[in-house]
Amino acid sequence: AATSAATSAAASGSPSSTPAGAGSAGAGSTSSGAAVDVCTLLPATTAATLTGIAVTQATSANTPAAGLSKCKYMNDAGTAGFNVSYIGSHAKSGYDAELEAAKTVGGSTAGPTVVTGVGDTAFVNHFGMSALYGDTEIRVAIVSTLTQDQMTSVIEALHAKL
Repeated sequence: AATSAATSAAASGSPSSTPAGAGSAGAGSTSSGAAVDVCTLLPATTAATLTGIAVTQATSANTPAAGLSKCKYMNDAGTAGFNVSYIGSHAKSGYDAELEAAKTVGGSTAGPTVVTGVGDTAFVNHFGMSALYGDTEIRVAIVSTLTQDQMTSVIEALHAKL
């Protein structure tokens, strides 16, 4: 996937004009049909506020044909941050496979924990947190330490803008 700097809207913290929507959506779009760019919907300033990590960089890696939008958030030194991904369609089978794989990776000490109250279903493990909303998925992958509450805040904030 091609990686490019976040849009000027993301860098400035400008809100997205993407209409709110929920549930299943077309590849790389919300239920309203608008294209999704995680870095635009959750600029670095918002990500920093939600997590308490001083991230200042938001770099997009989007693959619209696959229905994927990914944003890598990092601090200026490149030593702390996290990734947020949005899978816009056909995510349930991938989510189910991730959950099954998480059960075998790391054994009982690092296996997944089901999280209630986030999306239709969600789990957290030592790699991060994934939440399924209909047939779309939002995933936070840990580069530096985030708590479950911080990851939940990021997931819910992005979902609210879709």
